[in-house]
Amino acid sequence: MGYGFFLTGLFFIFFRNELESKGSFGSLTLLAFLSFLGFQFIRFIWAVWQVLGRGLTDSATLPLMRYLEAPLEWLFFLACFVLSFWFFFRRSSVGRLLWTLSLGGFFLALNAVSPLLIHGKAGYSLAEGGRTFFYPLFYSHSLLQKYVFSPFGHPNYMGDFTALGFFAGLGLFFYLLQRLIEQRKKGASIDSSASWALLGLVFIMTATNAAATVLFLGRGTLICFFFASLVYFFFLFLKYRSRTVGILILIVLLLSLGFIYWVIDWSVVFREIQTINKEFDPAQVTSFSTNREAAERALTIYRVHPLWGVGTDGYAAVSELFATAGTEALVTAKIRAMSHYLTLLAEEGGGAYLYFLFLLFYFWEIAKGLWGIQSRFQFLSGLSLAASALMFFAHAGIFYTLQLFSVSSLLYVLMGASLGILRRDFKHT
Repeated sequence: MGYGFFLTGLFFIFFRNELESKGSFGSLTLLAFLSFLGFQFIRFIWAVWQVLGRGLTDSATLPLMRYLEAPLEWLFFLACFVLSFWFFFRRSSVGRLLWTLSLGGFFLALNAVSPLLIHGKAGYSLAEGGRTFFYPLFYSHSLLQKYVFSPFGHPNYMGDFTALGFFAGLGLFFYLLQRLIEQRKKGASIDSSASWALLGLVFIMTATNAAATVLFLGRGTLICFFFASLVYFFFLFLKYRSRTVGILILIVLLLSLGFIYWVIDWSVVFREIQTINKEFDPAQVTSFSTNREAAERALTIYRVHPLWGVGTDGYAAVSELFATAGTEALVTAKIRAMSHYLTLLAEEGGGAYLYFLFLLFYFWEIAKGLWGIQSRFQFLSGLSLAASALMFFAHAGIFYTLQLFSVSSLLYVLMGASLGILRRDFKHT
């Protein structure tokens, strides 16, 4: 976690003048995050005193090492958030970010859609009986599989990533469409980078990302994806209330839904829906029973450690001590509490409420910024990234996505970028 110090050092070196001149630390979101990080350091100092001053050792009931390591991890996340906030304040860098996210999701979708349509599950079969997520050609060298192309992709978080490409594509699509409509009205070229061919390409990528997200059939992903999509279109219509915008939104929805309907085998979808009844069968080990047991353990841990918690990433180390009798078969409940928020309560104790305040301020500042901003580019870009963050945080309530370090790092980059885009000193040139 020394990368946390490294990134924070880079931040102060390259953006010192901006900090001094613009006073960005007035952001309530950033102040809440800094307060949460302050809690981590106070807990760290307390743990140092316990080790050096009182000679205590690390144990399951007193996880001192977790307290000592936690500040570095959260410092890294803070650096991702702040660096992203200060880097994505130019139209050129934001445009590249949206294209990267959209193309990245499209690349994942292209590798996933074919096997999903043919076999009903992602991944390509290999001669020796194994499966890889990406097309086998990409694994031409062992180092590629080890460091670049993972052979495994869980449908829940892979669906989150293709949905991320979908929202980024939506922002590009509506912005290009608006530019082309203005160009046609005025009869002159406004933006040489906008063309109907490019608009068609963006639509294909966006629709393919949406289709892949649905084809993964991750129930939690689908619920959160459709929820975030509704929020996206609601804010879009609320900001630009007109018959034209309403018709455009309706056309995009109908075309996207038509494309999804065309590629999906609905018999598989209905079979998946029917499995929900089995989730509530008390005689079977299901995701519902696992999630319930993990939630009960997390709440019990919080009640036992209400102030300091058991330390960041400490749930797995102590969860068996708080297990309900007869739940030994629930291996996942031992490793993770499926809800990110219950995990925070168990691991951070009272500090979790500072984190919840951070989330509250973030979405409040996003809503305030979206409502007050005049630039269509800023609005659509900020809305796209904020909708992605909303989907991730909604899904985190029922799945452990944000307990994966790589996913959390990306999320804090998206959060910082979305706030940076809505800055009033945003540079359009």
